[in-house]
Amino acid sequence: MNASPDTIPSSLSFSFIVPAYNVEAYLRDCLLSILAIDESYKYEIILVDDGCTDNSVASVQDLLNDHSRLHLITQQNSGMSVARNVALDVSRGQYIVFIDSDDMLDSIGFVSCVESMDPTADIVIGGFKNLVDGNLQLQPPLMQENLCADGRYFLTNYFLNGLHSVVWRNIYRREFLEKNALRFMEGVRFEDAEFSPRCLYLANKVCYINTPIYHYRKRSGSTLNSRFTEDKFHDMIEVTQRIFEFSKKVDHRPSKGVIIDSAIGLLSMALYLHHVSDLPSQAGRALKLFRKLDTSNWKYRLLQIILPLSRRVFYGLLKKAVERRG
Repeated sequence: MNASPDTIPSSLSFSFIVPAYNVEAYLRDCLLSILAIDESYKYEIILVDDGCTDNSVASVQDLLNDHSRLHLITQQNSGMSVARNVALDVSRGQYIVFIDSDDMLDSIGFVSCVESMDPTADIVIGGFKNLVDGNLQLQPPLMQENLCADGRYFLTNYFLNGLHSVVWRNIYRREFLEKNALRFMEGVRFEDAEFSPRCLYLANKVCYINTPIYHYRKRSGSTLNSRFTEDKFHDMIEVTQRIFEFSKKVDHRPSKGVIIDSAIGLLSMALYLHHVSDLPSQAGRALKLFRKLDTSNWKYRLLQIILPLSRRVFYGLLKKAVERRG
């Protein structure tokens, strides 16, 4: 069935948004991990078929038939950003959770997190485990103790140091997203890199709970790990430009510095991958943007100074900078 604002009950507390594109091997495990949450909790799952060309949806048709909490939206292939935004528009939960369709929820950890979270928090950040070749590996926590603070605190202290831009480890309060018109940048990949700093900067209260709530599957075919292409290069430039434009509206200097450094970090990765991939396109626009970003980070400032003097030295130092960031 196709979901619409009239078919999703308004009494649900959590909306799990799951975009899917050609993930037949993983989708069932993903949905079952969410459905493992006890039925006493109020939640819905919105599965977005983003124009799958394999049997992803057919492989979970029995789950769609058997679970009234599970709703399907079908659209032409438009990318994860559009899929998430469409699902957000029809979702009715008080809290929003984004799940990548090749990953899994830790249902026990999630329930534990929910039972201890501050319901007034705009964003709740949980821990996670990496799923590598069938084995779970606990990701080192941001900190040992649970903590609530404003979003700028997390942005300036943790965004470039362990938190980064992923959205799947977070629980977002719907009212916060709607009040600030927070949606994903459409038509590009790497949209989390633009969405996440905006959310943290605008959040009045963010709570970190040191409990794993997510299993992140590391696989070679994912957006981050698959072959670097022209399209990915241009998407990274577009996202960098959008982050930079947002930074101009930020009046909190520590936050502004982190946001700009996140932009120049993404652009550094784009330039490095473009260089080593030997793509036919020219990097002129990206290099011009790199020089334009007003960073206070001395390592990036050094690269900006060297860029017009020696491309060979620039790319040599850029390689080291990217490797340090991991």
